[in-house]
Amino acid sequence: MKLALCILAVFGFVSALLPDGKQAILDAHNKLRSDIAKGIFKSGIFIKPKAANMRKLRWDSALEASAQEEADRCQKDDRTQIGVNIYEAPTHENVRLKSLQFKKKTEDFQPDQVTKSWENEFQDRNWYGTMMGIHSFHSPMRHAIQMVWAETSSIGCGANTCGTRNEGYRTTYVCHYNEIGNKMYAEIYKTGETCSACSEGFKCETDTGLCDKIS
Repeated sequence: MKLALCILAVFGFVSALLPDGKQAILDAHNKLRSDIAKGIFKSGIFIKPKAANMRKLRWDSALEASAQEEADRCQKDDRTQIGVNIYEAPTHENVRLKSLQFKKKTEDFQPDQVTKSWENEFQDRNWYGTMMGIHSFHSPMRHAIQMVWAETSSIGCGANTCGTRNEGYRTTYVCHYNEIGNKMYAEIYKTGETCSACSEGFKCETDTGLCDKIS
């Protein structure tokens, strides 16, 4: 089955993510985190140093539920206890509810395009250090930095179609994270040998270089 079918379309409108879509988003996050942990990720002209404490993300049903609730409201929720990434994909304007053209466009959109748009922030702007300084805090790289915040270990995402026929429809994707990232003057990750500083309760997953939570 094509990845394009990972999004649940109701009369051509997105209302949630299906399991394959969730897995695609999770895998994209962990692939990026693994590349950084191994010291093979390049941002602009800079190869980022290895990460000693990069945790492996796991899907969290409670975060998925809160992300879906935010997506359903079609407006940003001012939360301070969890990390939030939002992506909005424009769709056809002034479409009819049962439009086959709109449905095809919805089904052609792949969830990993969401994560790729966030990751590309590292390529559009050079990511210089591993501390969350003023430059990083106020830069448009905040989506990407949340993706690779080392102490984050859980993610859950939701999706919904927002807008009206007159203003145009957009597909809104929301991901919630715990621990929250983008903390001013905090380390995005610790540099050092891969997996050499996993926190208590985590063990090194040697093939990915990520610190995986002990079940």
